[in-house]
Amino acid sequence: MISYNADAKCVGCNVEGVTSFPFSVVSLTMASKLVHANRFRFESTKSQLERLDIDVNVRIDVTLPAGAHTFTSVALEHWQELCCTHTFVQLSARLRDKVHSLPQILLHVDEIVSELLTAIEGMAPFTLPPLLAILGCIAQDVGADFLKFFPRVMKALLGVVDESSQTDPALLGEVFELLAKLMKLFSRYFVADILRTVQHMRALCFHSKLAVRRLTSKLVGFLLRRGDDSTYRAFIYHF
Repeated sequence: MISYNADAKCVGCNVEGVTSFPFSVVSLTMASKLVHANRFRFESTKSQLERLDIDVNVRIDVTLPAGAHTFTSVALEHWQELCCTHTFVQLSARLRDKVHSLPQILLHVDEIVSELLTAIEGMAPFTLPPLLAILGCIAQDVGADFLKFFPRVMKALLGVVDESSQTDPALLGEVFELLAKLMKLFSRYFVADILRTVQHMRALCFHSKLAVRRLTSKLVGFLLRRGDDSTYRAFIYHF
């Protein structure tokens, strides 16, 4: 049996006269501190979806780093260091020599976008954030020439939205951050043809998940605020 001497030195210190406490008391005290120190709380997918939000007025960086010629090359180099999956490494190797300059991107833009959209439709969820970021940079580099891909982009993203709205709210947020960037980049064109724009987004507007409809309404609202009375009337009459 272990005895406890109140006149002995406290275990772990050199101060005399300090009473050493039974191990069970010390253990309870330490356990209580650990419980209070651990702030992690499990959050359900439903709760994460409810607090998911996007900034439709996102500020787009228009300054390239020194020595860089395209936003796409900067994004590709950045994600090469962070995403080391075999499929992404192969994709980046195919794109690397086509994105160093704007003339290269304009020459190969159809091929580049097709590669990215095919990858978005077929790759694992943890590989998608770099693909979405690179796609947004392609749009920033080529400007209005990217609009011809918008229907294909929405079709590819819809599959990601359907899956991520069930299991991965963080990825869903990444998708809507990309859409917010596209709305900001091309708002003038989207507002000018608001009916066609919203038609491409129709599946998101009437999605089964409330979080998806809520985020989509922010994007549509952003466009409507950029329009005039005729834009409002056309939108209300059509929908």
